[in-house]
Amino acid sequence: MTIAAGIGYALLALGPSLSLFVSVISKKPFLILTVLSSTLLWLISLIVLSGVWRGFLPLNSTTWWPYGILIFTSVAFQEGLRILFWKVYKRLEHILDAFADKVSKPHLFLTDKMQIALGKLCMCFILLF
Repeated sequence: MTIAAGIGYALLALGPSLSLFVSVISKKPFLILTVLSSTLLWLISLIVLSGVWRGFLPLNSTTWWPYGILIFTSVAFQEGLRILFWKVYKRLEHILDAFADKVSKPHLFLTDKMQIALGKLCMCFILLF
């Protein structure tokens, strides 16, 4: 019974992201690389934030405001990093399109760009919740 419950909980937690990955992302290699790099950047941001906030421990558990500051700065840092990643990705996309012009290869189609945006945004939000 414990194994069945564990499998059920895992499928409940990972079901939406797994179905999105199988149905949209796994068909195109550049989408897999985009999702992996976005996830890696998110994990690195968590490691950096935990290292920064480790210096402020132990927090007094009777007051609530240090936890509010912790949550606010963590969310602000991760959202800033997400915006930075998006700008870097758009710049890389522009460079790849210019390179495609130079070697007479086709550009990324609009549907490819939309799938990249879907993969990045949806996987990030699914992983956060």
